[in-house]
Amino acid sequence: YREPMLDSNLAMDAEKLRFIDDIGRRGEGLILDIVQGNRISVFSLQDRFSIHDILYMDEQDISSQVSYFYYFGVLTLAEKTILEYCFEVPNLVIRGLYVERIRKFLSDAIVQNEGLEQARKLLLHGDLQPLIQLVEQKILPVFKNREYRWMNEFSLKVMFLCFLFWDSVFVIDSEPELGRGYADLLLMVRPDKRESELRDILIEFKYLGLNQLGLSGEAVRGMSDEELKAHAEVKKVLAEAKAQLARYEAALLAKHSHIRLRKYVVVGIG
Repeated sequence: YREPMLDSNLAMDAEKLRFIDDIGRRGEGLILDIVQGNRISVFSLQDRFSIHDILYMDEQDISSQVSYFYYFGVLTLAEKTILEYCFEVPNLVIRGLYVERIRKFLSDAIVQNEGLEQARKLLLHGDLQPLIQLVEQKILPVFKNREYRWMNEFSLKVMFLCFLFWDSVFVIDSEPELGRGYADLLLMVRPDKRESELRDILIEFKYLGLNQLGLSGEAVRGMSDEELKAHAEVKKVLAEAKAQLARYEAALLAKHSHIRLRKYVVVGIG
């Protein structure tokens, strides 16, 4: 096994992603969709790119950006129907490039380093709380009020995935099928790292809007973690998530008898 799974010869592809990211919020939205595992569908493929096309790509429809990614190998054709082309990430190595781009537009270099350090505490010692605090204090404030209207558990997962994508020691699987369900995020220790003290990690993400809680944003900000956990809706969601994790764990153990699992639930509120 290669220690770093990403070959340095792919650096050119990283620049392609940076270019799309730099054309504005539309590019960021496309990259975010891809990292979340969503298939990207377009009605047609653009088969050539003039200088004008590249310079003004932000003014064109999404098929231009998707075609650009496809021809340079950072998206692959998953399915072609009568009406559209459906694309997805070709493999975990390329997914790592997308994750790196999102991490860069969510945080500056100092926060990135801090986030990776907090992630290390989880991976080595099982302590998730420092990473939760970093997301609360340094990542969530990046978003504008209007953007919170589109917040959901997938958005929450991507924030954590940005710092947990350590493919040098883990195989990262988003939405794996387990026990007739789909787990949110699974980090399995790579076969060549099995002799280490690392544990496999399974995280379930939940999101509760303020309307579901019947509380205002101001009220939530004034509550402690313990008060929030005692709220009836939060308790209900936590119980459901723990039951899901138990099913996923049983399914994993049936497939991999060697697994040593740490399980977590992360609930985003408001």
